[in-house]
Amino acid sequence: MLTIRSDGTYRQTVHIEFASTPTVDYQSPWQHWWLESRENEIPYLHLEGFRLCGFNPGVGCDSPFVGGHDFCRNKSIADANEGILLVLGAPDEGKRNPRVDLWLPAGSENTWVYTLQMP
Repeated sequence: MLTIRSDGTYRQTVHIEFASTPTVDYQSPWQHWWLESRENEIPYLHLEGFRLCGFNPGVGCDSPFVGGHDFCRNKSIADANEGILLVLGAPDEGKRNPRVDLWLPAGSENTWVYTLQMP
């Protein structure tokens, strides 16, 4: 779960149970986020200190995001100690529960999707 505040901070919470390995529980401190938006391109949500714990049983919470592949632009993304999510969709004003998906572009077969839920 990502909790994103309007003050430019976010918190990452991970709880995953695997059948044959220990449970993964992690909660980050509040960290900085920012949005990169260019005309006619999918926006990037930058999350400083983003971790991949729970991505698979072999990835611990001390492993930072080290890059992925932006399938929309067909290019590699590589940033040390920063997660980059693709922002797909935009909230429509007037809708109570807008649909905005945040994609972690970890490769064509390994992608996480977060869906925005308004409080």
